[in-house]
Amino acid sequence: MRKIFFLIAAGLFFMSQDGMCLQPDFDLAKVLNARPAGQEQVFDYAGIISDVKEYTAKYLTKIRENYGIEVLIVTVPGLSGQGAIEELAVDLFEKWQIGGKLNGRGVFILLADTEKAVKLEGRKEMEDVFTDAFCGGAADLQLKPNFLSGQVGMGLVAIM
Repeated sequence: MRKIFFLIAAGLFFMSQDGMCLQPDFDLAKVLNARPAGQEQVFDYAGIISDVKEYTAKYLTKIRENYGIEVLIVTVPGLSGQGAIEELAVDLFEKWQIGGKLNGRGVFILLADTEKAVKLEGRKEMEDVFTDAFCGGAADLQLKPNFLSGQVGMGLVAIM
């Protein structure tokens, strides 16, 4: 009996080390309080865009290099009581300084998995192209329908 208990405990330990179970709870406030270091542009905390993450990251790098626009995509498991997705998007823009190193030329896509909420936002410096109407329309007509049908990757490709 002790051997069986030991084998089960050892198995659970190794599985948790591989991220297969017993993962720590996602702490939205902690993760989003400060932008992670590096040049990464896709932050898939919800694990919902792994199928297009590499392609998307390459495309966003090209946008930055060719047009001087920083585009970030962030997915979160849920809003975790942080308010509406619009509020979280504003907080992220300010805390992460999206587009700050490019004279304010920043665009941001936020997806909350549990609520199936989306937000596409451009900084004030980008309002000549990324107006509220344009961002809302693109999110409502391209991103959200694909997200709701389980094809969030397709929605990101369509929106880009």
